Amino acid sequence: MKNILNVEFYKLKRIKSLYLIIILPVILIGMSIYDFAKNVGQMGANSSAGKLFLYHMFLNFFTFFSPFFIALFVFSLVQLEFKNGSWENLLLLARSKSKIYLSKLIVAISMTIIYCLVTYLLFTIAKKGLSVAYPKLLLSGFADWPILVLFLQYTSIYVMLTTFFFNLYLYFENPITSLGIVFFLLVTGLVVMNSKFYIYIPLTYSYKLMQYFNEARYWNEFTRMSILWLIIFLVFGYILFLRFWKAQKS
Repeated sequence: MKNILNVEFYKLKRIKSLYLIIILPVILIGMSIYDFAKNVGQMGANSSAGKLFLYHMFLNFFTFFSPFFIALFVFSLVQLEFKNGSWENLLLLARSKSKIYLSKLIVAISMTIIYCLVTYLLFTIAKKGLSVAYPKLLLSGFADWPILVLFLQYTSIYVMLTTFFFNLYLYFENPITSLGIVFFLLVTGLVVMNSKFYIYIPLTYSYKLMQYFNEARYWNEFTRMSILWLIIFLVFGYILFLRFWKAQKS
């Protein structure tokens, strides 16, 4: 398993979109700071500036762009195998099907976690920098715990979405078809996010979670449902992968 993982991580060098794991958080933070700076003149000394920055960071940028970026990165990861004919080569090797499936999925999930971690670190640095630049706006007094909890919740959601995208891309070799389906589903999630059935639609979680960040409680309905969907996607994804393997081999 270790050797397979090493090979899979080595393949990441061929994926140009990998650099977006660092670049996109920097862009998101920059956009958030710019948006924050535009509103500084409207803030009083008692304004909860930390919450305002958090609100603009997530609602306007992080929650909207991240699912599309993760979908694009996972797409690049899976398409690399189709483009290079790697599936055919893997079929000729006497390797465990579960190890092949899990190794590729672990790589995708690892990159998602790194993306969320980089974003959290940059956000924390930006908040501390703004607290120095605007000492009267109470940024330094805004608790870090709710922010950390929120990032952990988003990480859980994005790991679940990574698994969903990964399994979906396996069965659509055509890049236009696969990307078209995923982007359609993501836009649909935006449209139906305010329906009363949103909790049963995992593609809405990223957009809805921001409304509950004041709870500062990790184990809420979004976390529970994200873990449940993750297990479902893993089980059914692996079963379908075995069938895909057999179909390719025959």
